[in-house]
Amino acid sequence: VFAEEYPQVNVINYSPGPVETDMLKALIGTTIDEDVRRRIGGIRDREKQLTPEQTINRLIDILREQKYKSGDYVDYYNDISDYPLEP
Repeated sequence: VFAEEYPQVNVINYSPGPVETDMLKALIGTTIDEDVRRRIGGIRDREKQLTPEQTINRLIDILREQKYKSGDYVDYYNDISDYPLEP
């Protein structure tokens, strides 16, 4: 909605992926939901978590290329070459 109401503003909804942070560590250690703990622990066991630097560098690349439409949802793992250039 914001992107439509303010077309002069470049809006992106960025999902940074599973980032290795204190919050992720705390979630694994404190959650009572066994399924959540298993899924997050599995990400760490498979070394799929990202460093903050990795996800920030990816965001910078996405912003530089601007191959998304303002207001789009872009995930760390999306192939940005699939996005059309905004008119």
